[in-house]
Amino acid sequence: MSCWPLLGFLLSTAFRLLMADPLAPPNIHHNGGGGNNRTEQLDDLLAEIGDVTSGNLGSLCISQQFRSVPVSVRVDAFEAARQKADMLARLLQDLGQLDNQELLKLLITSAVRSERTIETSRMVTFTKPTALASSASPSQSNGLIREQGNIVNLLFMAHATRPASPYADPSVKVDYIQQSASINASIQQQSTTLPKATSTSSGSVLLGNTALNDLPWFDDPFRSTPQAAKGFLANWNKFMINSSNVTFLGWWTFPYYQCSSRRWLLTYTIPVTSVSPTSSTAADRLDGLLTVDVSVSSMDINQCGDGPSSVETTADQQTITHFSGTHKCHETSTCRFERGYGWIRGGYTCTCLPGYYSPFLKNATFNGSHVELAFRNKLTFNSPVYDQLYRCLPCSAGCDVCVDDSPCLAPYDWPFRIALLAISMSWVLISIGLMGAVYKYRRLKVFKVASPTFLCVTLLGCAIMYAEMAAIFPELNTPACVATKWTRHMGFCITFSSLLMKTWRVSLTYRVKSAHKLKLTDQQLLQWMVPIMLVATVYLGAWTASDPPTGEFILTGPTMKFTQCTYNWWDHSLAIVRKNRVCMPSCNCV
Repeated sequence: MSCWPLLGFLLSTAFRLLMADPLAPPNIHHNGGGGNNRTEQLDDLLAEIGDVTSGNLGSLCISQQFRSVPVSVRVDAFEAARQKADMLARLLQDLGQLDNQELLKLLITSAVRSERTIETSRMVTFTKPTALASSASPSQSNGLIREQGNIVNLLFMAHATRPASPYADPSVKVDYIQQSASINASIQQQSTTLPKATSTSSGSVLLGNTALNDLPWFDDPFRSTPQAAKGFLANWNKFMINSSNVTFLGWWTFPYYQCSSRRWLLTYTIPVTSVSPTSSTAADRLDGLLTVDVSVSSMDINQCGDGPSSVETTADQQTITHFSGTHKCHETSTCRFERGYGWIRGGYTCTCLPGYYSPFLKNATFNGSHVELAFRNKLTFNSPVYDQLYRCLPCSAGCDVCVDDSPCLAPYDWPFRIALLAISMSWVLISIGLMGAVYKYRRLKVFKVASPTFLCVTLLGCAIMYAEMAAIFPELNTPACVATKWTRHMGFCITFSSLLMKTWRVSLTYRVKSAHKLKLTDQQLLQWMVPIMLVATVYLGAWTASDPPTGEFILTGPTMKFTQCTYNWWDHSLAIVRKNRVCMPSCNCV
């Protein structure tokens, strides 16, 4: 038994695995259009799959019996079927009994009987009598498959199918059998119910109306020869190369639709080789294909992109993620994958994002099938339904969730707010005017005794505190709240620190017991005031940098909210300091 053909077959496959891009979807060619071109191709493929699944077959099941689609699916659920097929292939390889047709029928029957996921098991045997086939005339080419310079002599084809009843035995059917060992003998029918084997002008064998090479699971292992390398690679559009392990003996096909059973199937195809017992050379070796079919009709197409629902289904063996990101939800809604839709598009729902609502549906959830239909109508007929009916609208300001455009924020009493702002700004101007008056009349005895410098500092602190109303007048946000805290606390610190310095100087003057007069100048008091202001500045700066106050909503009714700046332990700490600072001037006078 020669292992060179199988070795060449595996080496050529390994070469294609190295050259292929494992991340790119099969048969999807990228161009300068980028992701949009890929999405369009996926949409076209989805439309084709949906039409086939829903029964809009057109001439499919008349001109063809199968429709293969270049979609990669997970095959983890069929690992037991693959291992069973690999075991049977190794057994046939070791026994070299490919010419024992009864043994072949027994093995494919046992495969269906022993593994519940296997729907059909199939065995095909053929030879390639190179020397004779090259001299054969067209009239002698019945039973030969001629493709890319290869001629294959079909000898035997049989399949075992799982019965409808779990208690019945698998039914075995012989599709073709060549009674004569000569390559000039045509393929004979085992029974009159089988379709007649015919050959085209190119020598291709037809199974009914389908050429054997057009079957989704069939491949000629002779294509792995250097002379037929081009044809070999061309025929690999049937198989999911990137989803098969290099240690497997065979390859999984792409999913294909079978008209006879009206199901989506996958087939695991394994090449088997042995030397023909009637030949003394390897040129007339006996080759075969062992295949097992599994049903993938129960799988669901997941069109949603990255998100919680997609993460949950990434490891799901019954989910097809090849079309991820092809959903038609608007940017104002999120896609959520729904199970049970099978091989059709629209197996998802579009739910409005938080802060958005649908004016037509109270639950703000759209059926993906309806969204897909509306999107196609938009492209085909320029229908406005997709943008009008399935687009979510933003809620009113301040609403986390909503069912309509009703307001969630309590309305401002703008006349009252404007009046308060006017009063506050008036006092700011009055304070600034008093500062100018104090400076102008600073030499008067009444102002001179009261220390004009500290009178101006006190008025400056009052003006800053009055300016707080200007900070909170517009809508409250983080910058407005930060400005509110700074104007309130810094103005208070300036005002009462100035009063503290003045009362402290008076207290020291009257408490001196020596004969020498104590004199404290304004410059000295201002120097002592600087550390107090520095501490306040550092505190407010740390507050702003680490935990800046923001606007928060408080309820004023069942649904109405009002905005105010946050209050936390930073405010409470300053409140305690302010209370002590107010009491300190009084204590100095005692």
